Amino acid sequence: MTQDIISVDGGSKAYWAELRLAYGLIAKLEARHRDLKTARAYVGYLNADGDEVVWENTEPYDRMAATQEAVKEVPRALSVLEATGRTDLLKSITF
Repeated sequence: MTQDIISVDGGSKAYWAELRLAYGLIAKLEARHRDLKTARAYVGYLNADGDEVVWENTEPYDRMAATQEAVKEVPRALSVLEATGRTDLLKSITF
């Protein structure tokens, strides 16, 4: 079994920039997760004839999926999520 070892130079500016990016993405991911809990399932309006025009609200799910992909591209963010036991935020989302 082979594991990749990520070296940490706690004094380097690059490390702290990477960590800020990781925590920023994680905060965004958590916010998107909260948004999913309160998002309306359907949205719509009344047209000029008074008829309801309604469609499924997929936008919160699309935003969550895009944020999940962004997090997956940053190894430091993945390691922080794993170390803090929050990898469930990366699970597939369903309607």
